[in-house]
Amino acid sequence: PSQEARAAFLSAMEGAVQAYVDGGARKAESESLAARLDEQDRLLTELTNLEVLSVEVADVRQREACHRSRVRHLEEELAKAERRAEMWRGAAPASRGDRIQAMERELA
Repeated sequence: PSQEARAAFLSAMEGAVQAYVDGGARKAESESLAARLDEQDRLLTELTNLEVLSVEVADVRQREACHRSRVRHLEEELAKAERRAEMWRGAAPASRGDRIQAMERELA
């Protein structure tokens, strides 16, 4: 179960959908397309459910890692925003200098 097998599977699926839309490989515009579809069909029939599922599991794991990374990033951004908001709660800087100092603290 490699990326090559996954690519062959995806290519075969795309070919099957296109063949269905076009009315089948027999109606394809060129013989090379029909030959390519035949090769993709052969590769697809050689795949087992275990190979397909293992590639899907790997894909799901990668997406999960990406989602976890995104969640961590958003949690960090939320914490920063909450700290900035806390600095301004109840604060009413009296002078221009106080407001500038508060803004500088926020940026630090």
